[in-house]
Amino acid sequence: MSIIIVLSIIGGGALGYFIIPSDIIGIFDLLIPVGLSILMFLCGIDLGKQGDIFKRIKNIGIKAFALPVLCVFGSMIGGFVSGFLISSLNPVEGVVAASGLGWYTLAPFYVEPHNLELSAITFLTNVMREFFGLIIIPIVAKKIGYLETSVVAGAPAMDVCLPVIEKSTNAEITICSFMIGVILSAVVPVLMPFVVTFL
Repeated sequence: MSIIIVLSIIGGGALGYFIIPSDIIGIFDLLIPVGLSILMFLCGIDLGKQGDIFKRIKNIGIKAFALPVLCVFGSMIGGFVSGFLISSLNPVEGVVAASGLGWYTLAPFYVEPHNLELSAITFLTNVMREFFGLIIIPIVAKKIGYLETSVVAGAPAMDVCLPVIEKSTNAEITICSFMIGVILSAVVPVLMPFVVTFL
């Protein structure tokens, strides 16, 4: 699955760079949400066919709320440490870039009025989180544990990464991942305006 994802991204990048005209790129702004919606719909059908979905949600319990909190703090600590390790950043800028939690279309919007260069770094940081999340989720599921896959990519656990999580784990973890992704997506619009005030 990971190889197919990587090849798809590389192939799409090559088509976009060498073949597809720039004037029709705007169509993809419509096609991407439609494609993701179809993907989510199919995942929903699969979850619904499980039959015991509400029992599984009950079994998840507090984990569905504890994991997003740990994910937020882990991401911010990682950003803080990265600020020390990367010469072009300071720890506060590292925290800001990491606070997007994988939502690369929204996070840079909050940073742009304060620092254009950091906005670009925030975009790339969160794109890479989603991209590498798609690649390593199957590895995490196999080598570390199913539950841990829910927080690898952050907010994309509810959409882009959900099919990979579903394929790599089980229905209970898929439900948990969706809930965690929803919570993290709700956190980003609150967290980002707060952290950028420290710039």
